[in-house]
Amino acid sequence: MLGETGIGVDGALILTESLFNGTEDLVKLDLSYCGVTFIYVLKLSTDSSMICGILELNLSGNPIMQEGSNVLSSMLSNSHCCLKVLVLQRCELGVAGVLRISR
Repeated sequence: MLGETGIGVDGALILTESLFNGTEDLVKLDLSYCGVTFIYVLKLSTDSSMICGILELNLSGNPIMQEGSNVLSSMLSNSHCCLKVLVLQRCELGVAGVLRISR
């Protein structure tokens, strides 16, 4: 659990990459209030070795914004994505962003 650490996009990417370096275990990753933006989600969704290892992802309180809703939707429809739980409270997605993700 790394909630409220303020590690930002670069720190979150380094941490996520190190978690999946040589392991195939599914993990729960709490990056709530860490300063993560849709850039993190974009990079996560383009690396199937990382996205296939995350079972639960908490991005609450991060400015994912509406820009991230298309990326999240794409990531969730990826056949390599193993996410069962995605928490997006206070991510500033807006109604349009939530509707994009829920399709």
